[in-house]
Amino acid sequence: MEWIELGELGKVSTGNTPSKKKIEYYNEKYIELVKPSNFTENMIVSIESGEEYLSKEGKSKGRVAEIGDILVTCIGNIGNVGIASKEVCFNQQVNSIKVDKKKVLSKYVAYSILYIKPALNHVANKAVVPIINKSTFEKIKIPVPPMEIQKKIVEVLDEAQKLIDNRKKQIELLDDLIESIFYDMFGDPVKNDKGWEVKKLGEVTRFIDYRGKTPPTQDNGVLLITAKNIGKKHFKKEPVEYISKELYKKRMTRGFPKANDVLFVTEGATMGFVCRVPRNIREFSVGQRIITFVCKETLREEYLHYFIYDRIFQDEISRKATGSSAKGIRASELKKIDIIIPPLQLQNQFAEKVQAIETQKELLQESLKLMEDNYNSLMQRAFKGELF
Repeated sequence: MEWIELGELGKVSTGNTPSKKKIEYYNEKYIELVKPSNFTENMIVSIESGEEYLSKEGKSKGRVAEIGDILVTCIGNIGNVGIASKEVCFNQQVNSIKVDKKKVLSKYVAYSILYIKPALNHVANKAVVPIINKSTFEKIKIPVPPMEIQKKIVEVLDEAQKLIDNRKKQIELLDDLIESIFYDMFGDPVKNDKGWEVKKLGEVTRFIDYRGKTPPTQDNGVLLITAKNIGKKHFKKEPVEYISKELYKKRMTRGFPKANDVLFVTEGATMGFVCRVPRNIREFSVGQRIITFVCKETLREEYLHYFIYDRIFQDEISRKATGSSAKGIRASELKKIDIIIPPLQLQNQFAEKVQAIETQKELLQESLKLMEDNYNSLMQRAFKGELF
């Protein structure tokens, strides 16, 4: 199989951001501006929306990707891939490829870039923020088989990706079900139309709050849960970091967090993200920028988790946050926030439903992992010429 440079397979362009000082570039929603946040790790996304808009005049100063153009992140998190499903602009952290359709299929090139993503990260310069410039990107080579083989590879990988997408959708629906049950059982947290007791968060929880520098990590030892492990509302297994047993004992002077405790990110881009510690994690420490809520006898962790995730609570912490570049909320302010306290029996019923649904989720996540492993195996075989 011949390996050909991307620059020979199509026209490569680097995006830009029209000057923010020119209000006329941003004063209407004429075309969307795509950034790396619009991409998803390890999958090809259909790019049709951005977090920001340009005006018609702003478009004339930007870089435009047309339908079918490939978009690739080339600064920071390198090698995430999308295909424009409508006309969009894109910023300087993204490169586009307008492929020569006589030589390659757009979707095939997109899958190829996912396949060589580790190589892209390897050639990126070692600055604080990794980057691949346009000239380097154009010289990156991908394997290019005959067109008929390209079509077969795309069909196989598309089918595998479809199975993964469907499984992820099932998992998302279970999350939606938990939220629906929460509102059915407890009503609107603002109106409190059921007339339940209201207390301050600091009255019904004990805070474990770690300050100071980030502790040194090592290859094994006691698990360290950092802000990177806390998603918008769920625990994330990656990355995995450890600290020494000795350091663990020293750090635990403020208290020992335990499985099912609620963890909350207090500052930075992920301020307000919340999760519960998985029940199968027995011994662990918690990093900086995280508060552990230890529930007192009137409060269940499952209820607190979804109360914190609720938009009303999130709006409240946004109002109380301070700082300019990195917003944060102080523990003293968190303790003052009101929380509705339904009867413990009702909270227990909710917790049982949550646990049952999460058991189903674990099974689906296990099957998702198998699907992703199969997808990666298919990709390796496809681009090594072993499938066809």
